[in-house]
Amino acid sequence: MANKIAVFALIITSLVLLTYYNQSTESQNLTADGKVKVDLYSESLCPDCLQFIRGSLKTAANTKDFWKICDFNLIPYGNARRTQNGSNWAFTCQHGVKECQGNLIEACAIKKTDYYTQALPFILCLEDNTTDFTAQGQRCASKFGLDWQAINTCATGTEGNKYMLEYAIATEKLNPAHGYVPWIVVNDKHTTAS
Repeated sequence: MANKIAVFALIITSLVLLTYYNQSTESQNLTADGKVKVDLYSESLCPDCLQFIRGSLKTAANTKDFWKICDFNLIPYGNARRTQNGSNWAFTCQHGVKECQGNLIEACAIKKTDYYTQALPFILCLEDNTTDFTAQGQRCASKFGLDWQAINTCATGTEGNKYMLEYAIATEKLNPAHGYVPWIVVNDKHTTAS
């Protein structure tokens, strides 16, 4: 699986670059600002997601000018399930309660901070050590000058619940439906390495 993910990452990076350089900005393949749209449907404790995030995504995020040509979005929900619980929703994650905690922290970081300069570096840092999301979240927030208290309050409250519902709906609307994670969509089309 590791080789498949490495090949997949190379293909995604190549597709992004080729699409950017071979299509005009009026093309439906690019966003309004001329970028290739890449959506990563993921979950915080999935071994394949961790490998992809710690390797290919981290490399891409640190590549000069990659973010100038790529409109990247992380959707931290994956294979979770939801059930309504009064006015809130309860979420059950594939890898347990701890994964739901990680997904919520990532969702709140995405929604409460600048995506490229703060949330994504924070998430890359958070995913480097998934032993204790609270302790790692505090370390990463401190490293990037983020308000850990605001992120944690969001993740443990109704605000985070609202964000997870948003990501649940986005994941459930995928066509074709995702069959595994990481699930990568380039310009609104699922892309595979096989």
